[in-house]
Amino acid sequence: MATTGGRLSAVTESLKIAATVRGRRLVGKLVEGSNILSFALDRIPNYPKPGDRLEAWAQDLEALATRLPKADHSFTPATRLAFTEAVAAIKHDLPLLSDQQVMARMASAMALARNAHTRLYLVRVRTQVRMLPIKVWWFSDGLRIVRTAPAYASLLGCRVTDIEGVDVRHARDIVAPAYAGNAGWVDYMSTYTLGSAELLSGYGITASPDRAVFGLADCAAPPRATLPAMPPAKTNSAVEAWWDLAPGMAVAGWPQVLGTATPPLYLRHPDKNYWQEYLSDSATLYVQYNRAAEIPDQSVAAFTKSVMAMFDAHPVKRFVLDLRLNTGGNQDIAKGLMETLAKRTQGMARFVITSRATFSAGISHAAYWRQFPDVKIVGELVGDSMDFWSEGGNLLLPNSGLAAHFANVPHSFSTAPCPPVNYCEEGSAPSLRPDVPTFLSWQQYIEKRDPSLEAIVGR
Repeated sequence: MATTGGRLSAVTESLKIAATVRGRRLVGKLVEGSNILSFALDRIPNYPKPGDRLEAWAQDLEALATRLPKADHSFTPATRLAFTEAVAAIKHDLPLLSDQQVMARMASAMALARNAHTRLYLVRVRTQVRMLPIKVWWFSDGLRIVRTAPAYASLLGCRVTDIEGVDVRHARDIVAPAYAGNAGWVDYMSTYTLGSAELLSGYGITASPDRAVFGLADCAAPPRATLPAMPPAKTNSAVEAWWDLAPGMAVAGWPQVLGTATPPLYLRHPDKNYWQEYLSDSATLYVQYNRAAEIPDQSVAAFTKSVMAMFDAHPVKRFVLDLRLNTGGNQDIAKGLMETLAKRTQGMARFVITSRATFSAGISHAAYWRQFPDVKIVGELVGDSMDFWSEGGNLLLPNSGLAAHFANVPHSFSTAPCPPVNYCEEGSAPSLRPDVPTFLSWQQYIEKRDPSLEAIVGR
């Protein structure tokens, strides 16, 4: 790398970089073969060491207010103004707020972008807050405890009625402003938030960030349980809430409500990004695609060949693509798989299963199949709209280290036109609302049934 008179240049075997300093920006081009990419980088402010926690939070809020609207392209003029005003209000109220309240209000401010990928990473992708020793899931008839720390195994299967006197559904509505996306995505994400002592405190549901009292019913446990916040276990690795439905997804010795029983088909391989099985009783080829990412021991290309071999080896009358647990990843790696499957399954009954956890790249694949008039969608509505902004990156706040995720690439899978930008991932499909709506009840779950697959093979 060389710098001369405000200019920077660098050359590797495959990449050339040439840039010029213009004021506080570095502007230039990346050249790789015939591909040329223009870029502009802003200098990150160097904040002085804060004198106390209020000054530390003030610097974080200043960084969020100035950097996020520049990096995130999903903002409209109206949502950008709402975000700016919300951050200013947090800064004004800082002397009155706990750390937990600051984080909660920052998350809610970012959600004002109305784009589910624009968010403050507190749970799921990065866990930055203390959690309770239970894991919960919304069934069609209520919130249930499906996994616990060993000392709280007696709570497995209990229905949560309230949290410190706040009806549990109302508690879900109180934390809902932390997330954009639709109601289903809020249900999915609220299972994390309602399981965090710190976030429950931040949103005013509990008084203390160190514990929460849960009301319980429909189980042998006492009707009130005081749950302590566990020690901090911060991680930058993704943790999916749906993993807690699957007994086979081991979580450091935490017991799961289904125990060692064989779970329904869709929960048998939570550790596999993609897999298949032939169901001889109904002549159905079932493919589950859980994560848009390749696995080391089988590329997507190799998996595609194995699926084609399964078609050749069996009489197939129905094809099922299960995307209900696909929260995203790299949509490009499976485009060939989807196109090959679409061609091979022409003329047979074809179904796609979706749910509230179908998100991002999962939605893009559902939209691809929706283009074919004969394909039926079964299950719950996907977790976001068909038009959204994603990709992007993270802005690390200078003192808390919290990551504010920004989005800068539009995806338009509905019939609406793309935004007027240089690049847009575009499709044109009708609504992803299920043709056959199904909802998993608690009784169906403990009986290890799958209402979505039952609706398909029973047709």
